[in-house]
Amino acid sequence: MSSIFNDLLPEQVAGGRVAEDGFGWIGLHSLHKAMAGERHKSPAEWIQTEGSKSLIKVAQKEVAGFDGLRTDEGGEVFAPEVVAISYASWINASFLVMVLRAYTRLRNGKTVLSGGNV
Repeated sequence: MSSIFNDLLPEQVAGGRVAEDGFGWIGLHSLHKAMAGERHKSPAEWIQTEGSKSLIKVAQKEVAGFDGLRTDEGGEVFAPEVVAISYASWINASFLVMVLRAYTRLRNGKTVLSGGNV
């Protein structure tokens, strides 16, 4: 499967490929590492924020097949792409601005270029 992190935004994840599971869900720990996130921006810290709790609750209702974060045997926490995008936006404000600009271009009928050039 392809994700926004591995295929469209390689410069945003300079620290390596982001783990994906068989469902196309994104590994939050590998995303944190790839985006060179600071320790206080770890998945465990994000999951405790009110914003993430609210987002996860809404996503459980609106994202098909999502009933909560999944953890594999190695401790990687997997989330659907929309949840992972929210987490990445919390790690890196530049990433959030890029996502918002892409959304605005799409909403206004403009082409969103690959490679993060939005």
